[in-house]
Amino acid sequence: MKNTIWLLLIISLFWSCDNYQDQFVNKEKIKLPPSSISNRNLDAGDNYASSPWPTAHRDVRNSDYTPFYTTADIEFSWIDLKYAGFFIGPTIGPEGNVYLPTGYGAGYSNLTCFDRYGNKLWESEKLEKGKELEGVDWGCEINAPIIDKDGNVYQADWNQIWSFTNTGKLRWVSNLRDFDIEGMFITPFFLKNYIGGSSTDGYLAFFDVNTGEFFDKLKLPGTKGPKSLPMFDGLWETQMAPEMRQFAWDAVFGCNMQCSNTPAVNPETGRVFVVANGNTEDEGVIHGVDLTPDGLKLAFTTSTGFGGSGTSPSITFDGKIVVLTDGDGYFNGVDTETGKIVWSNDTKSVNGVSSTTAPNGMAINYSTNLVTAYDALTGELLWKTDLDKVVADKDMKGLVARKSTPSAVAASNVMATPDKIWMIVLSCAKMELSEKQKEKNNMTKIPVRGIPKDSVRIPQRYYLCSFDYNGNLLSKTPAPGDGAMITAGLDGRIYVSGLSVVSDIVYNQTPALFRTTPKPTTGIWGFEPRSFKQQAKEALGYLVKYCRKDASLENIRELSEIHRKNIALEQLNGIRVSLNEAVIRKELAENKAEEIIEQLSQPSQLIEAGEYIEAASEIEKVLGLF
Repeated sequence: MKNTIWLLLIISLFWSCDNYQDQFVNKEKIKLPPSSISNRNLDAGDNYASSPWPTAHRDVRNSDYTPFYTTADIEFSWIDLKYAGFFIGPTIGPEGNVYLPTGYGAGYSNLTCFDRYGNKLWESEKLEKGKELEGVDWGCEINAPIIDKDGNVYQADWNQIWSFTNTGKLRWVSNLRDFDIEGMFITPFFLKNYIGGSSTDGYLAFFDVNTGEFFDKLKLPGTKGPKSLPMFDGLWETQMAPEMRQFAWDAVFGCNMQCSNTPAVNPETGRVFVVANGNTEDEGVIHGVDLTPDGLKLAFTTSTGFGGSGTSPSITFDGKIVVLTDGDGYFNGVDTETGKIVWSNDTKSVNGVSSTTAPNGMAINYSTNLVTAYDALTGELLWKTDLDKVVADKDMKGLVARKSTPSAVAASNVMATPDKIWMIVLSCAKMELSEKQKEKNNMTKIPVRGIPKDSVRIPQRYYLCSFDYNGNLLSKTPAPGDGAMITAGLDGRIYVSGLSVVSDIVYNQTPALFRTTPKPTTGIWGFEPRSFKQQAKEALGYLVKYCRKDASLENIRELSEIHRKNIALEQLNGIRVSLNEAVIRKELAENKAEEIIEQLSQPSQLIEAGEYIEAASEIEKVLGLF
């Protein structure tokens, strides 16, 4: 009888859920010529594109921070690849094109290029049955495309690394197996004139960016991580090839492989930091590796928490600390020179969570319903935001309101912009489990501290949320589903890749006869400013403060002169794009937009000359034209 009541309760919860996916429709996609390629150095690292987001975590530090302004007043715009699930976020080329990989098998392509409106520009060749591993294969699923300063695209898969032009023409391909590397990269990275990566079997290897010629490799000390964790029935059955499902699940937690994350590079010293498994499956470590005239040399290996290497490390903007989450759920700060752990905080976070670093010295981490920010140098807690209190919807109806409590779950990376941080958050109905129900809860089979085992959370609604740098909620915009990674463009557009882990698990654990919620929505999602005119106006206001180094902008560090100038000039380019968009959307008359754009030439020239105070005054005059 109790089991029957429990089942009816779950069914009633689903009946009370709003079908928010129904409100999302594709907007008409606009066709415009792409922007010209810029070669400005935007502090992402050697060889990276002049782009707001040229690699998985935006830059070689893995910071997940972009220096370009984005308004909080946004709305859902378009969706594509809607049945694919993504571990990796979209990357953006210097011409504004958006790249995203998938993880499918025969008959599908696995690298797609879109323009900013969601128009498909090109894709890799479809895989041929029986010859899948000869093409751009399902291993792309956990490998972000990275973009160089000329707009060329580099994509790693199960056994190869590829290079294409920004029009999809093949430049070169190198097979890892030819160099006795049996694993795969988890998103490669640039270092000097090389492209490299850490493989799942524990190699750090580099290739020439222009030719793909092999340069050097180093076998890192260690062994495979913990054994594979049980996977939920039906999880990701339609989102990726069968060959990738268990592997991708293992990669989240760093199981059954030595390394499963993207290394970070100190842009000042060139030292590479790799989170990996140690000499036993229970030991997690971080390696520091240097590229010397004699090749790759191991600088240090530091033991961290329990084994598993799912988290990508992130380096602070001063280059002094590299932060990572270990398998015991602790958030650690490691000295980049000595490898010594200088602070450690128990966040109960999942070891697949990659943290975010911002130029103001803040390091941001999250667990199920908590977002926490620390001083990256000392480990001091700066603030903590309980998503249950600020995001969870309180208007649940029927049995949902009586038998559960409002809750919220963090469901993506944290993306940081100059005055905001962004993430996908699920508004859920939280139900406590009895002792008997806990025994049947499949989550108890996953020995990860950050996953709650005493309750279940039923997704109700999905939001793209923004917060200020004190953790206060600024906005919550309806989204199609669970997110994975968030990236942002120059013009206020935001792109999100959907994975829908929580939704997919809940959906597939519900008997088919009683499913009343739609299948989880995945794909790539485009968001855009509700008003491009307002985005341009707000961005200009920000640029005034940027040029004056306004004290209210605590998130501006002492940039080098070249980076300060380039970021300001690219911000102006983004504002010009926003003004043109405002004309298309009939928010601004064409002659008025042309007048404003013409007036921007004067502050551009002043910024080029390094006369920032004068530029700020001229920008204020431009603001008077709105």
